[in-house]
Amino acid sequence: SVNTSNIKLIDNSTTQEIPGQLSLYGDRVVFNPTDNLTDNTTYLIQVSGVKDTSGNSLVGSLVSSFKTKIPDFTPPQILTISPTDGAIDISPDTRIEITFSEEINSADFSSIQLLDNNSGSQIYPQYQTLGNQAILTPFDNLTDNTTYLIVINGVTDLAGNPLSNP
Repeated sequence: SVNTSNIKLIDNSTTQEIPGQLSLYGDRVVFNPTDNLTDNTTYLIQVSGVKDTSGNSLVGSLVSSFKTKIPDFTPPQILTISPTDGAIDISPDTRIEITFSEEINSADFSSIQLLDNNSGSQIYPQYQTLGNQAILTPFDNLTDNTTYLIVINGVTDLAGNPLSNP
């Protein structure tokens, strides 16, 4: 038998029991708290008095702990862009590499635009991510003697913080 009297989640700092629902899936028990857990908090899981379907009791008890994450409120920043602003005589097959201070949400990559500065037309690149780096590789070579503009808007980190210096 499994119920909230023999499986408990407790806030370690307040010793308060966290209310929630238990669900049984074969040999697994899932505890779903009624409310979100608090950031940067240690919780204890206490298991005792559990019996299997044949009525056999769990030998001993189990106490385990975990700590929730520290919230991220720090916005990402652009550390470097290659080629650098104002670079000349770059190869037409150059890829654009943008390094951020932290990993960014790859779903936001399409908001990074590469524009022909003369015509304003958008150049469509292939987007890649490598850790905290966005790599834009144009499908076609860039045109000689043309200035390009990189526009970075709508980029967020994995916690949803928007870019601080677009």
